[in-house]
Amino acid sequence: MAQNRRKVRNKADIAIYTQDMQRQASGYGYESAPRRRSIDIPLEGDTYGGNVRSSARRSNIDVPLGSDKRMSSTQVGVSRSRIDIPIGSEPQRQRIVPRAPSNTQTAQRTVKRAASAQTEVKQQPLKKKSAKKRTQTVAAPRRISRSEARRRRKRLALIQAGIFLTAIAIGLILSVTVLFPIQSYRIDGDTVYSQEEIIMAFGHAEGENIFRFNIKDSEEDVLQSLPYIESLRIRRRLPGTVVFIAEPAVETYCVQVGGQTLVLSAGFKILRIADAPPEGLCIILGTGHSAITTPGNLFVQTSEEQQKLLQTVTAEVETWFPEGITYIDISNPYEITIIYETRYLIKLGTVNSLSYKLEMAAATINDKLGPYEAGVLDASYTGKVFYAAGAAPTIQDLPAAAGQVEWFEDEAGISEGNDVEIQLES
Repeated sequence: MAQNRRKVRNKADIAIYTQDMQRQASGYGYESAPRRRSIDIPLEGDTYGGNVRSSARRSNIDVPLGSDKRMSSTQVGVSRSRIDIPIGSEPQRQRIVPRAPSNTQTAQRTVKRAASAQTEVKQQPLKKKSAKKRTQTVAAPRRISRSEARRRRKRLALIQAGIFLTAIAIGLILSVTVLFPIQSYRIDGDTVYSQEEIIMAFGHAEGENIFRFNIKDSEEDVLQSLPYIESLRIRRRLPGTVVFIAEPAVETYCVQVGGQTLVLSAGFKILRIADAPPEGLCIILGTGHSAITTPGNLFVQTSEEQQKLLQTVTAEVETWFPEGITYIDISNPYEITIIYETRYLIKLGTVNSLSYKLEMAAATINDKLGPYEAGVLDASYTGKVFYAAGAAPTIQDLPAAAGQVEWFEDEAGISEGNDVEIQLES
């Protein structure tokens, strides 16, 4: 009976506890269906014997929390909580009786929890919202395929190339319009012309952009305007200096073409037109006609073979006899003749082995003949030089003096030097 009274007291305590819990739950601002708890009740006769502990059988009894009324058709099912009430005695285990909190304690807890909740809401309202927004806006990275990555690289390369070309174009435009004006001139080399004459022939004044003129065209203009400049190189020196590197032209040869006496430089540039052959120059006989005889231009014969012969003979003669040659006769390509120091007439024959023939003639004059001898040296045979003493030669002794050199058309009517021959008339 005592055990049964304890059960009754337990059930009463449980009912009071469940009512307090229902009130506590309703104080937070929401109402829920009565909950049930499960209490394990040990069955009678369950004991722990000896040192061996047997598992106590328990029976689950559903006890409603609060009023457990029948639900109407519109009510939501009431959640039940299971309370395990022991059935039987457990002498070795202390029974824990739930203690129902008082109304004062429940109210204090409710006030504290409400105050703490309001404080948290006031302190961190933006953090929670911003974090929530961030989690909503951040999307998972999309995987890029190989073809799309290749297209992106191509687009990026095209954009970079366009930017690079645009920068270059802007730099070029600025360099030829605004930047780098001509500020000064400098003349390097010996020349008979003054700086003002060279600048005037150059044709580009100070203040003009240094990249606005073509170097090759400007060099040709200066060379044609100033005949006594053999060669000219124009260089730009940034930021604004134009440099002229000039080599002077020296009067070296004299030719007679079309009744005119042309004075030529060593590079066959026409320097001036003279009335008579100047003294001290090498007179070249047997040259063909030239279409251009204006000073400042090159002396070019209409016959390419004659022009090549002239260049070959003069170059070899200058190598072995740099000074002292007064006449060169190329009127007959089979009897090339020169006069050295008005004392020796040297016969060379054809242009075959011309360098060796001139070497033999120079060695004979320098090693075997005296300073006062004169005569004729026949070096037309390769490896042999024949010397005949005699009077000093004159222009009358040259092959060109034996007749007049004429250029004529052949029977087929071809002219202009293609089928032109040199004929000596007796």
